[in-house]
Amino acid sequence: MNRKKNATLVRYFVSYMIVLIFLCAGSFFSMRIQLKNIYLNNQADQVAKRLDVVQESLEDGIASIARLHSLLKKNISLILWKNTDSAWYLYETGQQIAQFGKSNDYIDSVVILDRKNDAVLSSYRYVEYEDGQGKIYYTNPIVMNQSGYVSFTPGEHEKTGKAQLSFYQDGEMEYLLFFPEDSAKDDICIFYILDELELENTMKNSMVDGMLSVALLDADNRLVYGVNTEEMEPFLEDIPKENTVYSVGRGTFLCVNTDMYGEYSLVAVYTSDSALRQISEAVLRSFLLLLLLGTVGILIIGGSMQLTYVPLRKLAGKFVDTAAPGGSYIELLDHALTSALSEKEKLQERIEKYRLVMQKSLLDSVIEGEQTDGKAVNIDPFFEMEQDDSIFVLKFHSEKQLFPVKKIADYLEEALPGKDICVTMEKGEGYAVYLIRYVGMETDKEGIIEQMMEDIHKEYGICGAASVSGASPMEIPSLYENACAAAEFWESCPVVSYNKVKKQIEEKKTGGNGFQYPYSQLNELGKSLRNLNFPEAKEQILLTLDRINGLAGEASVFPEFFIRCVLIDILTTIVNAMNRMNIPFEAYSELYLETLFYCRSCSYQEKRQEIRRKMLELTDLYQAQMENTAIHKIQIEKILDENYCSPDFSIAALADHFHVSIAYMSYLFKKKFDENFSDYLWSMRFQKAKNLLLHTDMAIDQISMAVGYLNPSSFRRKFKQETDDTPSHFRKSGGGVQT
Repeated sequence: MNRKKNATLVRYFVSYMIVLIFLCAGSFFSMRIQLKNIYLNNQADQVAKRLDVVQESLEDGIASIARLHSLLKKNISLILWKNTDSAWYLYETGQQIAQFGKSNDYIDSVVILDRKNDAVLSSYRYVEYEDGQGKIYYTNPIVMNQSGYVSFTPGEHEKTGKAQLSFYQDGEMEYLLFFPEDSAKDDICIFYILDELELENTMKNSMVDGMLSVALLDADNRLVYGVNTEEMEPFLEDIPKENTVYSVGRGTFLCVNTDMYGEYSLVAVYTSDSALRQISEAVLRSFLLLLLLGTVGILIIGGSMQLTYVPLRKLAGKFVDTAAPGGSYIELLDHALTSALSEKEKLQERIEKYRLVMQKSLLDSVIEGEQTDGKAVNIDPFFEMEQDDSIFVLKFHSEKQLFPVKKIADYLEEALPGKDICVTMEKGEGYAVYLIRYVGMETDKEGIIEQMMEDIHKEYGICGAASVSGASPMEIPSLYENACAAAEFWESCPVVSYNKVKKQIEEKKTGGNGFQYPYSQLNELGKSLRNLNFPEAKEQILLTLDRINGLAGEASVFPEFFIRCVLIDILTTIVNAMNRMNIPFEAYSELYLETLFYCRSCSYQEKRQEIRRKMLELTDLYQAQMENTAIHKIQIEKILDENYCSPDFSIAALADHFHVSIAYMSYLFKKKFDENFSDYLWSMRFQKAKNLLLHTDMAIDQISMAVGYLNPSSFRRKFKQETDDTPSHFRKSGGGVQT
């Protein structure tokens, strides 16, 4: 019986083990296939991108040669002015044209064929030309004492008139020649022999793990230059002339880039075998590792709970006095932080709401007493303007001593659509001023207003003047000023609008511009405060206050309304900026409320100096609060030293590290280092680049990446701007300046 039980147990155990092994094996192969597909796709993309980098680098080099060619053509007459067969002339002329070639790393030799004088000038290689056939002589560096020449025919390229790359070779040596557009001028032919080592270094630096070979092929799929070209030779005959990636054998692939100059193409051979073996080994080891990690994970989780639970509970206790039943500490912290943000938003809303209430009450105090029927006026619609709404001020005058104020007001209300509003702003002996909110999308609202005044003039014999249109109640003082200025032309025109007499008003300088609301100054003030540019902010405050100083005490009904609105907006702009920077309200509430009292309740003429001083003190307090942030120069220097060679390092990354805004980080960096972040960062990268150029044999592209530039062309341009020299020539000259 026991034997049967044991046999049954063994069968169950073996069955479960078979299922477990099957699941593990299935998981292994499934993971391997998925990882293989992911790796192959990523590898193909990576190889294609590396070929794109090589293509861009080669095309930048050829484009640079074309620009150099234009400069050389301009100086060709000066170079060939003394055409003799003397060795000294040939040497001296060769040195002159060599100076042109030094500025481009891809140039091996600059060659000038002077057919008229049967002369060949070359900056490096020995070149002969006779009966339309050229020869470039060489000495084989591999086989001792073996020399020869490579023949070429420059006339073939001159007939096309186009820029061309041409590849020539004999059994032992090959050269890649570049004939620029219009390389032949009269009896002069200029072309360039490209540097084989520089081309191969560019391709070599592009290779990544898994790449076996990279090569440049001509239109006939002949190997021009490349790295490990023996790996590519078996596939040359079947390489297509299109951008593609395809398999050429088990685990071996070809990537083709045909976007090269002319009909040339870049081809890379790469393999996935090594990576796939590593994937298989990694997946196999992962099962054992998972078991180990599972055991260790349980221990770590237990210890981590002890390490994190107590600090989290203490932190929550600082924010919340009494824990809610059933609530986690994360929920409590979230609630506390949400409440803090809500309080900040509520403070912002209260400040904006108070500003609006103040502006309404100021306008209401101007208008309320002028109503003929004594009824309260609802001025809220003037503060709820839609996009197509407009505000106008109309002034009327009658020779009669008693002006029909209510009758004209009723006439305007009846003539305007139902949603429009008309209120009396000012009345006196023989005149009245009305404020109109004109609702609607009519394009010629001024024309409609003018026609209404014409009808009133015909019916009542009353002169009328209209302002321009406005879009905000803050512009009412300026509109009032417009209407009064236009009214001065009643003698020549009983119905007049400001726009029709604007030119005459400006010539007479009677229209004024004192009540033009300072939107631009307030916007600049807000921008300066957001960017923490406190000197500029103070300057904007003083400019705005100086602008309103001349309006205090004028006989018009609007200076008090206008001045107080401007003061409230200045104060609100400062407080909003402080609130956005999370400065506690308690830090500035006393000074803010005191300044608000002066702006709201005191005569500006009497308290202008106090208001000026308080606003500047509030700005100084803002600046002091921001400068008290505990970020020290030595901390910033440490982050710079650790990250300045990273391509992703920026002022944004620095700001993120210290949890401050980009604007504040820029301000703080300038203050502590007396230099902009970008200039300081380039200075650090430039010093390292110089050190690598002078003390290592790293390629230029590698140095570019080592100092944080993924695009070598960008690094070369920046280096050239700094030193007026290329990196390659800087290295050759030992750090001297190119002459």
